[in-house]
Amino acid sequence: MIYDFQPGDGTRYNLVTVDDPHGGVLVICNNSSLWRHYPRDALKFLCGNENEYTRKAIFNHLEEELDDSDQREDESSQEFRDDFCICSDDEHNLFCQSCF
Repeated sequence: MIYDFQPGDGTRYNLVTVDDPHGGVLVICNNSSLWRHYPRDALKFLCGNENEYTRKAIFNHLEEELDDSDQREDESSQEFRDDFCICSDDEHNLFCQSCF
């Protein structure tokens, strides 16, 4: 994935991410540093220009993207349930296969 964002402090970041076969996600930032992101856990500097502000900006942005992705998945799964629900009343039946 490619992300281009400005965290609001006057800086701009361009990130390129790819899944790492050894775990986590490799992140190239501004073509000048390489990081490994462990979702919901940490961001590890690997090489290039290390900067604590950059670390915080990258980590916060990737975590926000994960939260947004999780929220979209929850909403789409709820839409699917509502579209195919065969329950007769407004509340979903715990035994309805299309609801759960």
